[in-house]
Amino acid sequence: MDQDAAAGGAAAEPVIPPGFTLLKRLAPFTGHAGPVYERIDEQGLRTFGFRAGPQHGNLGGIVHGGMIATFSDTILGQFEKRDFGQMTVTVRLLIDYVGPARIGDWIEGRSRVVRQTRTLVFGEGEIFCGKHAIARCSAVFRLLDRPLEPRSRND
Repeated sequence: MDQDAAAGGAAAEPVIPPGFTLLKRLAPFTGHAGPVYERIDEQGLRTFGFRAGPQHGNLGGIVHGGMIATFSDTILGQFEKRDFGQMTVTVRLLIDYVGPARIGDWIEGRSRVVRQTRTLVFGEGEIFCGKHAIARCSAVFRLLDRPLEPRSRND
């Protein structure tokens, strides 16, 4: 947990681990729920992350399941070879919550495409806090035959 937050002091700017940069291709809702960051390693594998702030918490002081769901949908939707000019929608999102994260924690997730057809993309992922699993997730996205409206993109 952030030292200032743990001490009840003023919230400092969240500390982001080295190598992570702000993820710029986000839906407006996800931008509101974020910020979300990404890191691409030397093999080209992407890891996503966010620092859990007070706005991400539930009444018990842990990260709200809705934030984990939003993060899951976000990282699964960043699939390889995605055309960000083409509209996609989530048609199925499954999440198994397997552990908690607390406000101030750095949370990371990784995802991969399991299968892709002409109109559907199937993905799965894992979300961690340190070495501890937070959630396992999977989703199906529909690729629509229409472009995103320019005002809807955040490129």
